[in-house]
Amino acid sequence: MNRLARIAGLAADRMLGLPLRAVPYLVRRDVAVPMPDGVVLLGDHYRPAGDDRPLPVVLIRSPYGRAGIAGLVYAAPLARRGFQVFIQSTRGTFGSGGLFRPFTSEREDGLATVAWPRDQPWCDGRVSMAGASYLGHTQWAVAPYAEPPLASVSMNVTAANFSAAFHQHGAPSLKNVLNWIGLIGRQERGPFGAIPGPRQMARMRRALRKVPLQAADVDAAGAPVAFWRDFTGHAEPGDEFWAGADHDRADLTRLPPVSMVTGW
Repeated sequence: MNRLARIAGLAADRMLGLPLRAVPYLVRRDVAVPMPDGVVLLGDHYRPAGDDRPLPVVLIRSPYGRAGIAGLVYAAPLARRGFQVFIQSTRGTFGSGGLFRPFTSEREDGLATVAWPRDQPWCDGRVSMAGASYLGHTQWAVAPYAEPPLASVSMNVTAANFSAAFHQHGAPSLKNVLNWIGLIGRQERGPFGAIPGPRQMARMRRALRKVPLQAADVDAAGAPVAFWRDFTGHAEPGDEFWAGADHDRADLTRLPPVSMVTGW
């Protein structure tokens, strides 16, 4: 771990209000995990340096990258405290195969990913999950269904039926969705691709006036975005297309111990 990474780590710990602590750890990048349909997803494996025992694993599944903010805020603070962490890029993001169509494949991919570390010699069979927002949704997609159950989950600022956030009082929330697909569509175009500058704000205003609405993603993100086409094609509340994203009808008695900040 280089000096810049150590400084960034200390800054992240201070921002999160954590006591300053630094257990040395190693990172293995771009670890391939095959899915049942043959698509390969990539993850980064953090483990304490010098400890070869099988250890429990904290799994984090994110569409926002592994080495950027998600790694800095979620994976590295846990690794600095001696936890083994596996942070994975969801389907179609940051080197993982397939197409990113939010909410539609997280259950199948998540369950396959949970099973994978349990088969590795460095895992003792215990898997927990952590993360906020969409990273919380990827936990909801797994926690009620995993067998054997997860050891714990920490799902923050999220909801069991996350896609409902895109429909306020029965109407589709166009600005919220366009802002998000703009971020998703730009985030892999460089270190500042996801930061909305004046030009992007102007593009967003233009996108909100776009007719037909289905083509607004090109204005917001500069290219077609599959999720926007899904959203506009299935914009009515209760459309069965989103049934796979609705976990508030799951058997909640099967949840492991939960740490949650907002969103229950």
